[in-house]
Amino acid sequence: LDVDVGVDFFGTRLSAPIYLGDMSFGALSGNPNIAIAKAAEEAGVVAGIGEGGLHPEVAKYRNIVVQWASARFGMDLSLLRAGLAVNIKIGQGAKPGIGGHLPGRKVVKIIAELRKIPEGSDALSPAPHHDIYSIEDLAQRVKALRDLTEKPVLVKVAAVNKIAYVAVGVARSTAQGIIIDGAGAGTGATPLSVRNHLGIPIDYAVPVVDKWLKDNGARDGFLVIGGGMLYSASDVAKLIALGADMANIATAALISFGCIMCHSCHTGGCPTSLTNMIGARPDLDVEWASRNLKNYLRALTRGLKAILYALGMDDLKELAGRRDVLSLHYADEAVAKTIGVELAEEGEIAFYQDYQPVVPREVYE
Repeated sequence: LDVDVGVDFFGTRLSAPIYLGDMSFGALSGNPNIAIAKAAEEAGVVAGIGEGGLHPEVAKYRNIVVQWASARFGMDLSLLRAGLAVNIKIGQGAKPGIGGHLPGRKVVKIIAELRKIPEGSDALSPAPHHDIYSIEDLAQRVKALRDLTEKPVLVKVAAVNKIAYVAVGVARSTAQGIIIDGAGAGTGATPLSVRNHLGIPIDYAVPVVDKWLKDNGARDGFLVIGGGMLYSASDVAKLIALGADMANIATAALISFGCIMCHSCHTGGCPTSLTNMIGARPDLDVEWASRNLKNYLRALTRGLKAILYALGMDDLKELAGRRDVLSLHYADEAVAKTIGVELAEEGEIAFYQDYQPVVPREVYE
């Protein structure tokens, strides 16, 4: 199909509006990190490396975004200057308001060296950045990182009920974009009560952020990336129509090369070698994993093109912010008004949950 779904990422042309991230070396076992970076570069998308430091093999790839997180794990000039951009992590969808925890059993020698902590000790990330308590503090950090690296700076936050205020503040800090992580995002480093019950869906956060940025004259040139339970081309298309520029996909990437969702990430005993202890055998085959991930990205890209084609569009820009092509199901009028999407008209056969099969009359009685 002659449909362009590419986007410009600060001077780099991507083949699709996909950001793979951010999963750290330590949370993942090394080879998955390499496979993600390799697939991102070869497929023409971009990948975030997470907060665990820069794996030597991942450093060879250009289409990566490095992360400046609250614990400053592995921070040095070479890390900050790698890749295409820097991401200041304030929060994430799976654990809004709290920090991170990599259990000591997973902090083996190479992880300890990269994170600059004792081997076998728990790697704890504080909830806040202790040098960022206001938009003014954030603006100073953004400027310092941009001056130091000469790269664009993004800010990653969790989707919460005041996300529109946060996004406008991030834009006024002179950051070049925001990564909004919605409820339902995955991690192996948070209590279930937090992961399953805090935050708001990305579908509700993005349109409000898009509107507020426009109302405050801060939308032009400001990148909005949204994530949280995104898997398919239709998920990406809907997010673009709601007002995002790109979609953040993480768990789906892992599923493409073996994750079975057994929720054992934190144990160091992943049965598919994705989040197991570093150096444990068998290791994930990088070539196999990157090939599978590229196949998934290729299918997702083709699906996105098909959706645009069906809508009579030949460029992704035509879908941006087109909330008028969407309808909202299973929500009330207040939500529909807030996000700017019309409430769907649901009839008896609108959804399979409501469907009752027709019983024909006995005409021969």
